[in-house]
Parts: sequence; structure tokens; C-alpha cells
Amino acid sequence: MVYEHFKKIFLGVLVFSLLVMPGFQSPEGEEMSAEELYRYGFERILVNQLGLKEFDEELKEQGYVPLPEEEQSEKQKQQGMGLSYIYLYNDFYFDRLSEDEMKILEECKLNDEEELPAELEKVVLDTYRRVVSYKELPEGEDLNKYLTYYSEGALGNKGPRMVRIDSVVLGIATMADYDENGNMKDPDKEDEKEAALPGIAEDMEKQMEGSLGETPVCVIVDFPL
Repeated sequence: MVYEHFKKIFLGVLVFSLLVMPGFQSPEGEEMSAEELYRYGFERILVNQLGLKEFDEELKEQGYVPLPEEEQSEKQKQQGMGLSYIYLYNDFYFDRLSEDEMKILEECKLNDEEELPAELEKVVLDTYRRVVSYKELPEGEDLNKYLTYYSEGALGNKGPRMVRIDSVVLGIATMADYDENGNMKDPDKEDEKEAALPGIAEDMEKQMEGSLGETPVCVIVDFPL
């Protein structure tokens, strides 16, 4: 498989050592809202717990070209997690947080240390399944019966992806390699790269399976020519 690497992932652990990744930093001199702080904390957790930096580097090594910022979707611009190819596709439903949870977020402040504040980390880990779920989670029922689809996966995943409503959905955005005259450098190679992306996404999903406990991880791909 194309994505074989070793990652130290400890399931069920609530406290992670979350190092700041290059290019993935909180806005300096800006006070973040409770919602922005939550999103920032969740993305930090995903990058570290799922090994997304390593996956992103391997896409680069495979010769994939990242989308320039002006061609990125709004979702990738807002939730790129400091990565070149991989971004978070989920929406956030902050109205599902309790008043007490929102108060903790409002009172939480980022510090100069590399680790997330413990109170922020705990709130995110305790609540993200209901906050990013496409629909509110039914209590006491088999979630495998509750599915939604992402039509954006049609480009690389051969049709809409049906996933469980509480899935964490990641996108891979890349493009063909062009020369200075706007001509594709190697059309045959680009065809091969495009054809390989669904297998890469599938392998990523297999390696990340179980990394978020009961929460499934889905990877959709986009390869605009």
C-alpha cells in the first residue's frame, strides 16, 4: 500500500501531547471567539491524532500538486489545518453545546505553550461527535442505520460517498501539474495520479480506522484538471 508509516496512536486516551505544526498556529494578537477556539482545538487534535502531517507529506512525495489558495474552496481555506492537501470537510453545529460548555470555551485562553489548554482539550474531546455530526445523534440506536452522502466525492471516489452521520470527513485537494504556458506537463502521468487517488484515500481510511474511537473517518478526493 502507498501509505505505510508508523504512528503512535493511543486509543481512548483523553490527554494528548499536541505539538504545534509548522504553519498551523493561532492568529497572533487576535482574540478568538468560542467557536473559533473550538474549531482550532479540534483541528489540532485531528492533525496529531490521525497523523495528517505525515499523510500530507506523502502526497507531496508522490508528486501531487496542491491547489493555490485562489483556487481552493472556502472549506479548504477555512479548515486547511495548516496542511497543503488535506482539509476538514465537516460543518460545526455549535448550538449543540450546553451553556456550561460554551462558558468554558468563552473563558478559555490560548497561552504561549505548545499544548492546548486542558479545559479546551477536554470540552472538544467530550463533545466533538455531536458537534460535527451531520444530524443530531439518536440515543441508544445503531448509528450504522443513519447515513448521509457527500456528492463531492464523485470526482475521485466513483460516486457519492455514503457515510455514517457522525463521521469525520477529510478532503484531499490537488490538481494537475502545468508548465508556464498553461500546458499539462505529462498528461499520462496526471491520468495515473488521478486514478491512484481513490486507492490512496481508501488506504488512509484503513490506517486511521479506530484512531478516533467509535467515530468513523472518511476521506473524499478532488482532482480538478
